[in-house]
Amino acid sequence: MRRAILQSGSPFYPQVLENQDLSLKRALQFVEKAGCVNKSRATVLKPNSAVACLQKLDAYLLAKINDEMIDGFQPPFGVTLGNDFLPRNPYQAIHDIDFFNQHEILIGSTRDEGSFFLHWTFPEIFDISAPKNVSVNDAIKLIEIAFKSVPD
Repeated sequence: MRRAILQSGSPFYPQVLENQDLSLKRALQFVEKAGCVNKSRATVLKPNSAVACLQKLDAYLLAKINDEMIDGFQPPFGVTLGNDFLPRNPYQAIHDIDFFNQHEILIGSTRDEGSFFLHWTFPEIFDISAPKNVSVNDAIKLIEIAFKSVPD
């Protein structure tokens, strides 16, 4: 790897880092929910047939399945470590000065990107079709709940 784009997400949020076994397990769950796997689960051995099946499905159905698999701030598919695309943990890599000397890095940000997850984490409050006003005190409580598993 010579270049990297640091955009959307953070290497400081370890909940999105996965090993290859967990990534494969979640992918298989998604494919099963979409009806693109046979009963013998041979799709694991033939990923091209699963991909071909998924490509024929309506995007709204795929988005619905994705939504069903989201658990709070934990997306159904995280970053898979230990492969050719991402051999190192990003958090460790950015603390290695040699990494920045050997790679070209582009860093970006997206305004209000975090609000994207609110309706999944607190759907009773942040319903997309009927949003509610939230007081500052309630917002602080919600932040504490959402980030309780993140170390200080």
